[in-house]
Amino acid sequence: MLRIRLPKAGFMEIAEEADDEGRFDDSFQTILKLMVKAARERDIKKTHLLTVSLHAFLHYKGGNYSLSTELKQPQDAAAPAGHEESYHQS
Repeated sequence: MLRIRLPKAGFMEIAEEADDEGRFDDSFQTILKLMVKAARERDIKKTHLLTVSLHAFLHYKGGNYSLSTELKQPQDAAAPAGHEESYHQS
């Protein structure tokens, strides 16, 4: 039977496995690099998924990092007017 789980719970399990296998730091760095790439590409869905992943990894290590309600669900709308100029690509 296929088991569906919340992404955060799944990422918590991934964080635990990575920690047990001694690759937590590498996995954490990979998430950060992928987040930067997704943000540069303005990939809203990927950025949201990686944000949930990062939140789960931080929570696994004992942090309590709450996300605002606005950040918990991906937004389909474009960036608010005036924010385009503050976005810098490297």
